[in-house]
Amino acid sequence: LAPPALPAAATLPRVRRPDAAVEKPWSRFGVTLGGTGVGLNSEVRLGAAGVGVGVDVEEFLDLDTTTLSFRVEGFWRFTENLRHRLDLSWFDLDRSASTTLGQDLDLGGGVILPGGTDVQSRFDLSLLRAAYSYSFFQDDRIDLAVAGGLYVAPLHFELDATGLATYSDSLRFTAPLPTIGLRSDFAVTPRWFLRSEIGLFYLEYDRYRGTISTVNAAVEYRPWNHVAFGLGIDSFDLQVESSDSTSVPGVDRSGAVEFGYRGVLLYAKFLF
Repeated sequence: LAPPALPAAATLPRVRRPDAAVEKPWSRFGVTLGGTGVGLNSEVRLGAAGVGVGVDVEEFLDLDTTTLSFRVEGFWRFTENLRHRLDLSWFDLDRSASTTLGQDLDLGGGVILPGGTDVQSRFDLSLLRAAYSYSFFQDDRIDLAVAGGLYVAPLHFELDATGLATYSDSLRFTAPLPTIGLRSDFAVTPRWFLRSEIGLFYLEYDRYRGTISTVNAAVEYRPWNHVAFGLGIDSFDLQVESSDSTSVPGVDRSGAVEFGYRGVLLYAKFLF
């Protein structure tokens, strides 16, 4: 008897390759343009560690407690399996104010600005981030990645007092802060996505100390293949301290800064 005929090749079931790029909803390249409304909380200490007194710049110097800011982000998945990704982002927060002190302001080290003194202040902060992430789990619904990156945070604070007292001081950091974290993307449907990321780090080097923590999450809708819109929340906390002049580039002044914001992010994303 003749052996039974094998099924034709065309009738064999397809085996889906788990790393096939065409079967995943993860884009290779994207650019995000967005605006953030944030609530701010900042404290600055001028002078050497243990000597200066922390000043709440929103309460005492009348700097804005809320503001709107523009941000730009971009990513690139640079391998065929889409597991390796580079991210770049830029975010800027600049504030200035002029006020008359309603009460005495103790700056530490014997410096006291009496109530009634006219004060001009400026607090400029930019956040630049570069990060690499690797997706240790990825299919057509879920992308989980471990990330490592570097925040560069040029920060400049100025304080000038006139009138009942005359005083001027400034603090400048360009704080290089590495971070590690986790990123997750979940395709609820082909058009709806949930995205989140957390990061944190602590660094102490050459009389310089800094900590950073970030949390963000967003809901994203993709009405067209190459365009998406998102609504999210963003949280960021930064602490930087220098006890003296250091060899860290841009950190050449004693003092400390604690800065944090919580905000709502609206954005448009262009995907390729």
